[in-house]
Amino acid sequence: MNVLALSLGALTSRVRLVVPVVESDGRGGETETGVLGLTPEYAWASVEPLASREVLQIGQQKGAISHRCRMHYHPGVTLRTRVLWQGRTFEVVSVINRGEARRELELLLTERTVVTGGTA
Repeated sequence: MNVLALSLGALTSRVRLVVPVVESDGRGGETETGVLGLTPEYAWASVEPLASREVLQIGQQKGAISHRCRMHYHPGVTLRTRVLWQGRTFEVVSVINRGEARRELELLLTERTVVTGGTA
């Protein structure tokens, strides 16, 4: 099994890992009421924008994939996880357990945009 080791020197960004907290709105839907940090909540990672060529190779899975995040394995990271980095919020589109070795995760991310009130 060929597993690429993640160099500690490559993990230069500190990210916060959270999941949304949702509650029933009483009408059959759900409302997001906040976020809850994973345990551990912070991780060192490598976050990089994807080149347009990489985006085309990956394909448009769910939204516009814009970034790749590499980090040490974290058992709590799922497709519900959000990555907070440099004041920006990213949704996890794909979780890849590289080499199935539980040593390194590669996350494909899409930036979450916040819609503010306004006229349409």
